[in-house]
Amino acid sequence: MYQFIWIGFFSLVFLLMQILIWRKTKNLMFVFGLFIIYYWSLYGSWFIIADRVGMDSGAHYHYLETKMFRVYLDDNYILTMSYYFIFIFITQFIILIFSKKFPKKIHYNTKLYFSHWAVYIIAVLAVFFSVLLIEDALKYAIATEQSAYVVTRNAEEAGPFFVIHQEMNRFAVFSLAIGIAIYFSNPDSRIFVCEKNRLYLYIYLLLGLIVFGYCSILGNKNELFVGAFAGIFVYHYNAKVRHGAKIALALMVSFLFIITVDVVRSLSIDELVEDTSVNSLFTGVVKATLSNEAFGAHFSMYGVLEYKVPLTFGSSFSSLCASVVPRFFWPDRPRDIYWYYADGLSLTEGQGYTIHHATGWYLNFGVLGIIAGALVLGFIWVFFHNNFSVFVYKKTTFYRILFFLAPATFTASMPNLIRGGPENYKGVFIESILIPTFILLLAGLNRKKIENCKLFEEHDEG
Repeated sequence: MYQFIWIGFFSLVFLLMQILIWRKTKNLMFVFGLFIIYYWSLYGSWFIIADRVGMDSGAHYHYLETKMFRVYLDDNYILTMSYYFIFIFITQFIILIFSKKFPKKIHYNTKLYFSHWAVYIIAVLAVFFSVLLIEDALKYAIATEQSAYVVTRNAEEAGPFFVIHQEMNRFAVFSLAIGIAIYFSNPDSRIFVCEKNRLYLYIYLLLGLIVFGYCSILGNKNELFVGAFAGIFVYHYNAKVRHGAKIALALMVSFLFIITVDVVRSLSIDELVEDTSVNSLFTGVVKATLSNEAFGAHFSMYGVLEYKVPLTFGSSFSSLCASVVPRFFWPDRPRDIYWYYADGLSLTEGQGYTIHHATGWYLNFGVLGIIAGALVLGFIWVFFHNNFSVFVYKKTTFYRILFFLAPATFTASMPNLIRGGPENYKGVFIESILIPTFILLLAGLNRKKIENCKLFEEHDEG
């Protein structure tokens, strides 16, 4: 029962630090991102402790224990919670100490005109090439009456261009999410301005439904999550007049749509056409809210400590350097820390288990690795935050767009980062920062000078 005291203490300190960070920065992205980290770090502890002391939490993580390992409320579990808390606390501390306040006023003499048609073309071409690259896998899924998600997650059946297909999906999702955000933040916007016409909105809705349906069949929940929340953040910081109702509605709709992916991706294409009903979707959504999302990565530190998996002393960085060479040219290049973790615990291959970011750093350098990982995360996050407040002074359009977007897209990609080792930074920078930047660069090449345009009127919400 005393374990509740530990998790209660850790959670209380976390909340107090959140309040301090909000009071200093007024930055929703810090608050949101840190709650995401808490969710995959300590949130699952409440359910595990409750079940172990005789309560019934209702959480659906027990099947993971049958496939991975049993979790006990022993010293290693207390140590697991402590290590996760240290990781979160150091990250919060860095943000609290080194983040700057936004200036009350910023004057900017250039606005970027945003082309909806460029976004439509990017999205359509991205989906077209994505389908083309996995056409054989989709045909195989239909012929064998399997879920497209299951088939495309099999490396042999997905084909050699699966990674490029994933990037095409991200182009489609990001372009539409950011385009919709800019549409609703106009006509009174801070930096990205565009034409407002209902025709544009209808096209966004049509393409959005197509892309959402396609990603749902493929089980691409991460892409939808990152795209949706990046879009919400872009709206929040591009609109001079923020409508809380619009943000709340967007959050609710995004959440409902994203959790339906858990239902849709498990069905074959024939089942989707013939057997799907509103009732079955509703039942699946309810189950999804109690899914094992909060536990897979959470278990990883306990498994490493309980089974005494040896440290690698920097293998993640060898893997990171080697990753610049495509696996097509170097099939046996060094694998990332997740595979070392899975091999060390003899986990069944292909089950989709995840490793916590702190665990990945621990396997590299022990407790010092956890501290180093938190410092790296904290300082990168602060760097993007501090540059956001001065992005208008960047000399090139590319850097202005990058530092306008980076805090939003980096924060939205936190679920991807926190469920992987240090190697995940490469994917986050390319997929969640550079891709959205290039999309906006292509869609906003037409610039118009506006003398003494006030970008930020006042220091209200950051």
